[in-house]
Amino acid sequence: MAEIKDKVENVLNEARMMLLGVTILLGFQFNAFFQNKFDDLPHELQTMKLVGLVLLLVVVGLLFGLVFFHTIVLNGNDDTKLQIYANRLIYIALLPFIVTLALDLHTGIAEYWEHERRFLYSGAFTLVGIAGWYGYGLMKDKERPLTEQKQQTMKVELKDKIKQVLTEARLVLPGIQALLGFQFSILLMEKFDKIEAMLRDMHIAALLITLVSIVLLMAPAAYHRIVLKGENSQGLYEFSSRMIMISATLLAVGFAMDVFIACKLVSDDNALSGVVAGLLLIFFYALWFGYSYYKRNELKTHRAS
Repeated sequence: MAEIKDKVENVLNEARMMLLGVTILLGFQFNAFFQNKFDDLPHELQTMKLVGLVLLLVVVGLLFGLVFFHTIVLNGNDDTKLQIYANRLIYIALLPFIVTLALDLHTGIAEYWEHERRFLYSGAFTLVGIAGWYGYGLMKDKERPLTEQKQQTMKVELKDKIKQVLTEARLVLPGIQALLGFQFSILLMEKFDKIEAMLRDMHIAALLITLVSIVLLMAPAAYHRIVLKGENSQGLYEFSSRMIMISATLLAVGFAMDVFIACKLVSDDNALSGVVAGLLLIFFYALWFGYSYYKRNELKTHRAS
């Protein structure tokens, strides 16, 4: 049986691998609202693109939740609790991901296939995806559930903590890359000049927030090389953890602001756009901070009793 240290490393790498796939699609999702053909789509298909964008950001939020749980609840130590939590998050995240892929398939072929044929193929793809990601695994899973397995906890050595926190930084990085690439490219699109000034200002503000986010995320590498000359220290781990969490927190604001813009382009309703963006931001912060601090306090209470 693998050691808990190896299991934690594996789960962080698996989440990173999944995020790489998600963020490739995320950049396209954002860009779609500024493409010339987007305005020609029926409102139903425009709404599908918006739903796909929100679902994809839910996936990103779920996967980022691993970083906050590991840092806030476990203080960077390895514990079976992280593996159980990661399994749940990834298990949940796969469903909105496959739905987003199906929605994009449906809207992408709209110009070429009739309505019924699109539904047939996108529906079949959804069933295949669910069967491939959930069905086969559930049928083959003959091991005991993680909750019934022996609890493993291990205080991680400093060098391993730093390796893991750098892996967590690489986990957050694809989300910033996807958003930043979209934000810069939109500035050069013809449609950007035609949207109302408030939306242009909001997009530029979101761009500035994302730029700050990527500077903070890269700060641990600069600190490690310039200040510590490549040596490890507890201060480096603590600094890196703080920078990653602040960076992700700012990134969530950038996501929410650009979702507001996308929703406004589809619905032309400020109130609805504000609600959608606000609910997304609440979801991010409730999962990352609310749940993590709740579990940390619960763990402290359990240990004290």
